[in-house]
Amino acid sequence: MKAEVGNIWYRVEDYYDGDGQLKPYERVLYVVKVTPAGVRLAHTPNPWAWDQPRFVLYPEQPLGRALENIDNGGKRYAYPTLRMARWSWLHRKERQLRITRAKVADLESVLAARVEQGESFWDNSPSRKYVFDLTGA
Repeated sequence: MKAEVGNIWYRVEDYYDGDGQLKPYERVLYVVKVTPAGVRLAHTPNPWAWDQPRFVLYPEQPLGRALENIDNGGKRYAYPTLRMARWSWLHRKERQLRITRAKVADLESVLAARVEQGESFWDNSPSRKYVFDLTGA
């Protein structure tokens, strides 16, 4: 796939609405420069605008650690089709969910071990025990 200056590429990003709900936000990026390996993308079609263009490889270019392919998409900042950009966002969210679940599982095992040993949840160190003087003296 080869692009031309003025083509539109897409990136789906996180957006939180007024209620704090996570929603996908579809960002439109404009091709401002074409090279043999990829394109430079900017938020405006004007190449002299204030924003910094970002270089993105064409989807056919191999990646060292690519995600599963959708139309040979791989892992990119932006994609030439909205379908590929939405796929990328879903896979980013799935990966973040797996990481969060692993962190929760680690924390659960640590807390379970502390409960079995009779330690307080609030201690930063297992060896530290707090004694409070409630007599007011």
